[in-house]
Amino acid sequence: MVDAMPSPMGSNGGNVQADETYHLNTSPRAKGYIKGQSKTKHAQILALIDEDTGQARTFHIEGGLNASKIQDILFRNVVRKATLVTDEAKLYVEMGKEFADHRTMKHTALESVSKVMKH
Repeated sequence: MVDAMPSPMGSNGGNVQADETYHLNTSPRAKGYIKGQSKTKHAQILALIDEDTGQARTFHIEGGLNASKIQDILFRNVVRKATLVTDEAKLYVEMGKEFADHRTMKHTALESVSKVMKH
């Protein structure tokens, strides 16, 4: 069952993870992969996970991924007293300042979620 009016994530002041991804043929190993194909042709998804409750939400982003669209989703779904945990993408830097804390993890260093750096 889908909750039409879910409560805000991070209500206890805990960590809320946010990460964006692309779906459909983005890997050279995927069937139908076309080298050099723009990621804007793929489904763009933002996922949020509340570490305290284990609740997850996903959002399909139409018309390209940008900071404005991500900020709108974050501000509607995450309380400002939460700690925002993201990857090192620059689009999170400014909006991260709106939360109690903003921490980053480095995918490139294979850093795990439990080892986040203070931003």
